[in-house]
Amino acid sequence: MPLGRSREGHDSLKETLVLVHGHYWVDNIVRDVPPMDRAFLFETFRADQRFAALHGRYNVYLYLYPTHLDYSLTSARLVRRLKTLLPDPHGERDVTMIAHSMGGLVARHALQIDQFGDRVKTLFTLATPHHGTLLASLILSFPSVWKKIGLLGYLVLRLARKLWRPTPGMSGMAADNLDARIPALDEVEFGIAVNYRLAQLNQSDPYTDRLVCLMGRIRDTWMPGRTIFDHIPRWYLGRRDPEMGMLDPLITPESGLASRLEVKGRRLLEGLDHESICTDSRSMDLLYRSLMGSAKNARRRMTSLRLSILKNLESLQDFQETV
Repeated sequence: MPLGRSREGHDSLKETLVLVHGHYWVDNIVRDVPPMDRAFLFETFRADQRFAALHGRYNVYLYLYPTHLDYSLTSARLVRRLKTLLPDPHGERDVTMIAHSMGGLVARHALQIDQFGDRVKTLFTLATPHHGTLLASLILSFPSVWKKIGLLGYLVLRLARKLWRPTPGMSGMAADNLDARIPALDEVEFGIAVNYRLAQLNQSDPYTDRLVCLMGRIRDTWMPGRTIFDHIPRWYLGRRDPEMGMLDPLITPESGLASRLEVKGRRLLEGLDHESICTDSRSMDLLYRSLMGSAKNARRRMTSLRLSILKNLESLQDFQETV
């Protein structure tokens, strides 16, 4: 169900699973988007035959948010709603999250608020730009950037801006430049955006050990199911930088796998792009196996805790009878 402000239907004996969708390009054009449209890539996950069993072990919520807004707003709202909904964790990590693309960054920012990350067991990210994406940095650049990328590159950039207009949300996906791909002179002269807030997060985040990063990679020149416009950036930028030739078509495997960060786990899935990472059977199997196994372990811990409480109560009763 959508993550709202009511505790109705929440089972305090279950763990909680939160799905956080990614960037929805329509948000850049209109403001009255039906909220559920933003989460269309989670339909395969929710339609899986294992979902009923999963729902029997987790409270499952879908966080819906307008993706054109700044992360400071959308992540704070996520934490407020979860804190309203969830009971006191008593030191337990009782929340698991699955996030696609931009949603992974919204979730990571949320973990920093009021130490909410202390109660998160695992954050699974699907094609999340943990180091941002150079495409966003270029879209946010000055018109003079044509001198850097050439007229053809600038025409491609103009086309991209029509579909992916600069917004505060998109600014949050600009490259953190921890790999020094953006020279300081280019940042000043051409306005190629450097995401210093993301760089700071990646240098100070105490919760990277909660991250499990799933990322696809397509080595072929052509990505099945994609238009010519999806291919032009990876073809053009790939001539200058082989890593850019691996765009999915929005982010690179290096960014999606959170390279240089100490994470809980990484998995690179060949042949998957930015959308199919959410629908392919391999990624679905990985998620469901991890979630169902985690829920079983949680039930064992809960059973053990209940037995321990019962034994303590029996001991207390025996002591009272003796006295």
